[in-house]
Amino acid sequence: MSITPDIINCYSTGKVSGTTSVGGVTGYVFYNANIKYCYSTSTVKGTNAIGGMAGWVEENCTIKNCIAANDSIIATTAGAAINRIGVDDGSNIFQNNYALNTIIIKDGNGNVTITSNLNTEAGMSKPKTDLQSRAFYTTAGNWNTAAWDMTDVWNICDGEGFPWLRWQNIDCNTSELVSITASDGIQIYPNPVKDELRIKNGEWRIENVEILDLSGRAVETRLIASLHKDNATINVSSLPQGIYFVKITTDKGMVTRKFIKE
Repeated sequence: MSITPDIINCYSTGKVSGTTSVGGVTGYVFYNANIKYCYSTSTVKGTNAIGGMAGWVEENCTIKNCIAANDSIIATTAGAAINRIGVDDGSNIFQNNYALNTIIIKDGNGNVTITSNLNTEAGMSKPKTDLQSRAFYTTAGNWNTAAWDMTDVWNICDGEGFPWLRWQNIDCNTSELVSITASDGIQIYPNPVKDELRIKNGEWRIENVEILDLSGRAVETRLIASLHKDNATINVSSLPQGIYFVKITTDKGMVTRKFIKE
């Protein structure tokens, strides 16, 4: 017998793809498992049983107090099983889950219509402004049993992005995370950014640029050895919404700054 462990207080970003049973946080959920206080901004793609949080959910599982904040959930098969939170086999419990109201959901036939519902595998539709608000997470009435723990477990840059785990120690009051010799000459804009992030490098030559997610994982690396007294442009349009770091290596040193992807 396969048993899925409980998944609590987590989030995922990036891109997830596979065949059957593909989800932003987990693919196949089985036998009395619990998923709670988690969210995903991942783009999710597969052939069948595709969900923003979980793929196929089977055998008396519970998903509650979670958020599907994905850019898109795509099934390549016509008529595939697909939903915003997960695909229910009919024996599971979904409680107080939410979904970003702009998620693109498609199967092989085109756009799929999802009916918003707080306590089904669809989740209740919410705008991004709500999902990036501290008050949304701390209001007990929005959640089953208890609100998200924004004191010891989670924190959020209110109105700027989705929650992050406190151990990540993100400073919401500044876009500069590391101060070194080249920091005064490097500027990034626009911030927040939707499509192209520009880096003004002043007197320094940019040699390498890395985009990191909140876990420190590189999601984009670019070698830019030829620029001097100019602007570097990085296309970030494919990144899911959220908070990222850009690590910029120059001939004078290294700078790391925070930016928000809309």
